[in-house]
Amino acid sequence: VDLYSSARVHKDVLSSFPKSILQPCDLIMTVRGANVGITGLLPSDPDFIGIASPNIIRIRPTENLSSYYLWAFLTSKYGRLQTSRYISQTAQPTIMGGDIKSFYIPFPDRRIQDYIGQKVKLAERYNIESIRVRRGIESLLQHTMASINLKHPDDPALDCISFITDTTTLSEIRLDAKYYRPRFVK
Repeated sequence: VDLYSSARVHKDVLSSFPKSILQPCDLIMTVRGANVGITGLLPSDPDFIGIASPNIIRIRPTENLSSYYLWAFLTSKYGRLQTSRYISQTAQPTIMGGDIKSFYIPFPDRRIQDYIGQKVKLAERYNIESIRVRRGIESLLQHTMASINLKHPDDPALDCISFITDTTTLSEIRLDAKYYRPRFVK
């Protein structure tokens, strides 16, 4: 999500909705619709200011709870399980803000939270770098294939460039530990 090119509101409007104001490192969770329960962590950019919509709830951790740790927990299998327990199964799935306060969240020592948070930050940094490198490689591959006029082996009338697609996949945005278990690595 490109937060910096989102719709803008005047600062005077923001002041009339203090509970909706988003700040750096706040968490947001979708509370209505088909994607209810999806949790995101806002950038740590100090210039970022935003406002939550009626379908998004702001979660601001206390001083003794790391935003990165809380995000890692809420996006884990155990956090998603708790979220799914509180979703009302109506025509439009919904989770109430008060229900989120009922979640059981393990509360380890702050050093452990910071350690987990550093791992999340490192994974995000590597994820961004891998996307950048992959796009560079794809561009180089397309340029190389175009310059040697490579033909598709099954149909020489087709050039191979038409078979190269954008390889942006869900795996590029997944940071959960379950996905990166050794049995999934080739």
